[in-house]
Amino acid sequence: MLKVKLRSRTRNTEIKQPSNASYNEGKQSATQQKSNKQKMVEYRQRLKESPDTYQAYLASEAERNKAYRVANLTEEKRATQRELTRLRVKRFREKNKAQLTLNEPNQSNDNVNDATPKTPQTRQKVKGRREYWRKKKQDQRQNMTAQKKRRINERRRQKYAGKKGIKILDDSKKQQSLASVSPGYITKEAERKAIYRAKKSLPTSPNKFASVLSGIAAMATSRKRAALDKNGTVMTPSKRRRLKMYDETVGKTIAEVKNKKYRRSKIAFRRRRVLVSSILWSRHSSLRKQYGMSCTFAYKCSTLEGEWDNKKRSDALDQNTIEAVADFFKRPANSTYLPDKKHVSKKTGTQNNS
Repeated sequence: MLKVKLRSRTRNTEIKQPSNASYNEGKQSATQQKSNKQKMVEYRQRLKESPDTYQAYLASEAERNKAYRVANLTEEKRATQRELTRLRVKRFREKNKAQLTLNEPNQSNDNVNDATPKTPQTRQKVKGRREYWRKKKQDQRQNMTAQKKRRINERRRQKYAGKKGIKILDDSKKQQSLASVSPGYITKEAERKAIYRAKKSLPTSPNKFASVLSGIAAMATSRKRAALDKNGTVMTPSKRRRLKMYDETVGKTIAEVKNKKYRRSKIAFRRRRVLVSSILWSRHSSLRKQYGMSCTFAYKCSTLEGEWDNKKRSDALDQNTIEAVADFFKRPANSTYLPDKKHVSKKTGTQNNS
């Protein structure tokens, strides 16, 4: 038996599409491919997530760029690279400057400086700005009402009065401080009259006089006691003990130096030299007389070799080098004697060093 299959004249050309979402996403990603710039940005972001990896990457890039510069860069390429770097830095600074102007005053940006760039001010600009301010102030005063002028004058008077009060208070404090540390009586006549009036009320007996003065000094305040100590009228116990120790030490030293049995010993000479050295350094000639030192002995001590030498520098020449240089210049082949120079001493008969 023969079987016949009939076909329709209209064919169904509709293609079945898969219904899964993964196919749609893959198709969308295939149509929208990422550029190299986006890929590099994502790559650097992944590198910055790990600090150690990012530092290693920077080090390797620095080495690679250095090797490239050494091997391949010529003078023309270096000049071109410098120009491109200059333009890139210029664009970066302009971008930062524009970002500074857009930022609010209270907001801070970590990538740029907080301070706004200042334009240079010339004399003409400053003069013009002051003239403008002066003109605006004149117009403001002309348009003021009488009440406003009165209020401004009142505030100005209050401000000046406050400043004047502070100045008067400071002057009074200065006067009080000066009065507290005043030197005493201004004239000798006033001081003499005050001493005479106080002396009339004091007892005439020496013991009673001393006890009254010591009692007054003991009852004095701290400032009065300090003034008495400064004038030398009354001394503190510690100062009295210190002066007593100084007197005993100096008196003992003077007695030992002046002792005839002790004067010719080595210890006495050494001590006298030390004393004279200290006296000469202190520039007090009266101390030399107190210790019984003669001018001749003081002069000898001042000319002792090694006692008054200055401290040598760390890089100073040694004695052998100095002698070698002096011997070199004393040779007849290297130097000659001047006819008006005395190179031999008449007293000693020896050759002078100079």
